[in-house]
Amino acid sequence: MGTSEQPKRVEKEPGPSRLEQIEDLLTIKRVFEMASMWPKTTNDELRNRARLFVLSAEPDEFLQMHQAASDILGKVFLSDQKVQPVIDAFSGRQVGFEIRKVYEATLTVESGKFVVDPGIENGVPVIWCASRDDYAEIVLGHYDPVRMFLGRRMGATRMGTLLKWWLPYMDVLASDEVMDRYSSLQPTIEKKMVKQLAAMGY
Repeated sequence: MGTSEQPKRVEKEPGPSRLEQIEDLLTIKRVFEMASMWPKTTNDELRNRARLFVLSAEPDEFLQMHQAASDILGKVFLSDQKVQPVIDAFSGRQVGFEIRKVYEATLTVESGKFVVDPGIENGVPVIWCASRDDYAEIVLGHYDPVRMFLGRRMGATRMGTLLKWWLPYMDVLASDEVMDRYSSLQPTIEKKMVKQLAAMGY
């Protein structure tokens, strides 16, 4: 009698470590912040107006505010010599942003500016949050991105594509020089956001 062949053991490729997964989520957190184009909120008046807006705005108001925020922050990013090459590298790329069952739009870098269009086409990577309350928590800065991702309160589709796009530039975007410049402009940015929200009745 012949001996039967034993099935070959297939060695599995090691998956990403817990630390690598967390680092990927933190990168997606930065992509989320860029896609939503909402600045860090430290001003109490802006916090109050922003919370009211997020919890009650209609989709067309979200779109209007999204574009206004893109215009305000876009001028900051596009005037920074360190960030400008990153913006140029992203020309034509699109990232979707969605608040589930409330609002969805696509952010495109186009001709040196950020353009926000309603809706999301198939194939576009999407950054999403599960509800208005979750987005409010993000806008107000009261959130742990890892906990929210693991709890399915925020997430991303085509995460591999987003990481491929963003990882080469994270050292620039997270550099002390860029962060310090952004922080120095924070009060001006917040005043413009307050003015925009007030003009919209919030």
